[in-house]
Amino acid sequence: KWASGPIDGNLEMAIPYNFQTADSVRGKKKELIYQGRQEDTLRFRYREYINDIVRPAYDQTVEYNIGVDDMVTFRGMKIQIMDANNQEISYRIISGTVDL
Repeated sequence: KWASGPIDGNLEMAIPYNFQTADSVRGKKKELIYQGRQEDTLRFRYREYINDIVRPAYDQTVEYNIGVDDMVTFRGMKIQIMDANNQEISYRIISGTVDL
């Protein structure tokens, strides 16, 4: 497939790209997975993949205590926790990028 656009600040020439679904990524994929809440502690799991193979050195579980502060910072991204229970989480990205 090719992406193209007019010469008005968008693309000046076609750029090749391949469409991939999230469960079948060629190259690098990163995930930050919410695993639930126990009292004031939120648990997340971070994983990186290369060509659908998890990178063991980049597979970690992190926990945050939101009893005092509703902000979570992970790899430079600051996330405000709006609401969280053991099943779901509502959040707002305050700063940083989603490039974990």
